[in-house]
This record gives sequence, structure tokens and C-alpha cells, in this order.
Amino acid sequence: MAQPSVTEQFVRTVGTFAALGPLVGAGVALLALSTVLISALIPLDIPPGDLLVSLLGLVLASVAVGYAIGVIPAAVAGVLCHMFAQSIRPNWAWVGACALVGGLCGGLAPAMIGVVEPVTLLTLGLCGAAAGAVCGWKLRRSRWAGHAGKP
Repeated sequence: MAQPSVTEQFVRTVGTFAALGPLVGAGVALLALSTVLISALIPLDIPPGDLLVSLLGLVLASVAVGYAIGVIPAAVAGVLCHMFAQSIRPNWAWVGACALVGGLCGGLAPAMIGVVEPVTLLTLGLCGAAAGAVCGWKLRRSRWAGHAGKP
């Protein structure tokens, strides 16, 4: 099996971050938000069907907003991680570096447009870190599978 070219590796890395990163980040944000919303809505005696429809709407809105605000920071994180892909050998260090870069990109993105509230920066930084770790793990996992049994 031939080694993929640098361009193919770049497209795969940035594409993985841009496609998967916002989805993971939206999932982390949705998990945090839904725990607060459910604890606030359950005592209001809302019928279960209405609550389910509301939560489904929240999930769809979270994914849409996650992609709208997260695809550019995720792509930037993918570019930065691609630059260091060959120099970071241990897999745990690679996943950690991807989480760090994702957290920085996710946390600094709102600061670039003027949002400097610490809670927002921290929340989006944590979403970016989780997304970076998942994307880094996925990229290395497929690389491990491709080289299984080879020195």
C-alpha cells in the first residue's frame, strides 16, 4: 500500500477536523446545556411529548449552530495539527496536542469577534478541546489500523 501524499494527508486531517469537530463540540455544549434546561423544565409539569419535541429542537439547533460557529476554528485546528503530525510520535501526545490546539482555537474564536466573557471563552474552549481530542484520536486510530503488524 502506497503512502498517501502530503496533500492527501492535509485534506484528510483538515477535513476530519472540519467535519467532525463542530459535531463533537455541539454535543459537549448540548450535554452541558441540556442538563441545565432539563432541571429547569421538569418541575414545570410540561407534558412528556412537548418536552421531547423541545429537546429534539434543541439538538437540531445545537448542531446547526455548532457547524455555523465551529467549522472555521475546527479547520484552523486541523491545519495546525497537520503541521505537527510528523513531529509528534507518541499517540497520547498527539491526542493531547490536538486537544490543546482545539481548545485554543475554540476559546480564541469568540475573542476575535469581540466576545470576551470568561464563561463563553471557557465553554467554547472546552468544546474545542473535546473536539480536538476526538478528531486527533480518530486520525491516529485509522493510522494505527493501516499500519497494524508493520514495524
